Amino acid sequence: MKYFAKIGAIAVFVLLISPFFIGCAPTDVEEPSEAQLRIKAARQIPDYLEQAFTSVGNSENWMSVKQIDTSAVATFYLPDQDSYYLTEHLYEIQPWHRKIKITAVEPYGTFVWELSDKGFKTHKRPVSQHDLPYSINPQTIANSVMQIITAPVRLADKAEQYARSSEPTRMMGLWYYAIEGKKTAKSDIVYYQNRNTSRIDWILLKNQSGRSYAIRAYDYSVTAQPEIQVPALVEIYTTDSRGQLDKRILKLRLSQTQTHRKNMEIANIDR
Repeated sequence: MKYFAKIGAIAVFVLLISPFFIGCAPTDVEEPSEAQLRIKAARQIPDYLEQAFTSVGNSENWMSVKQIDTSAVATFYLPDQDSYYLTEHLYEIQPWHRKIKITAVEPYGTFVWELSDKGFKTHKRPVSQHDLPYSINPQTIANSVMQIITAPVRLADKAEQYARSSEPTRMMGLWYYAIEGKKTAKSDIVYYQNRNTSRIDWILLKNQSGRSYAIRAYDYSVTAQPEIQVPALVEIYTTDSRGQLDKRILKLRLSQTQTHRKNMEIANIDR
């Protein structure tokens, strides 16, 4: 058991109509991504999604975030539910590039996994990951963490493909609106927006093997500049065919969260 705490640089040359060539502008300017521009241009996102952004900061603050780094004490509940495996993960999340990297230092050595639009990759694996006492595979962990922490960004990227239900559904004593893919854009993930807080703090998804999971987030805290909110606790459950919670298989207690601005200034939160 181990504890372990598009544009490229722009060079603008100004040529004056004179015998002198005056030089160039700074080269460290980084322009927003296409996804960010789509949100900013004419506010082309539905009201419910704007409310979701506001519940965890706001869309402008989220657009300035380049990367979120956080560590998590990970509790894996084993099949008998009476025993568990305790370890620590480091997560590096790039919201607008749909990328997450997990680093896990285990007794067997250090594992590094990455999930992005290019697929799931294992960058470092001293032994087979099947030797790890994990009750859920790393790819599903990566997707779950990225989806629940950056849910508004994930929806904003493809807002036209999703629709929110007109009537809420009661889940575990709370009321939620389901946000899921339209008939022309079916998806293996359903987001649930809390009617009271407007947060998207509950997700149902199917992994690459067709297994269904529920991801829940709690205890949101505000980071320093840029001010966004991220959960301090994430839980993952298996579910039955109707999406009802079955067994809790993973609990993540997040801490030492850092947000990196696009100009690479770092803001810290100490929970």
